[in-house]
Amino acid sequence: MTATAITQADAEKEIPAKGGHYPRGNRSPHDASGVVSSPYPPYQQYDCSKVAHGGLVVDVRAKHVFIYP
Repeated sequence: MTATAITQADAEKEIPAKGGHYPRGNRSPHDASGVVSSPYPPYQQYDCSKVAHGGLVVDVRAKHVFIYP
């Protein structure tokens, strides 16, 4: 799936972080560059190649936000 970026302000307003911070997505050395797995079940993979490193990404299935590493 193509990643949906979200700004810090929008993320805090719409999907606040539990514990004050968002978890990082997971990269696999076996996947193409820019492909990251969500840290939330069902661990959907997202193409984050158009998102800046350190940017926030919406996991549309789990309805949570994570950081693109």
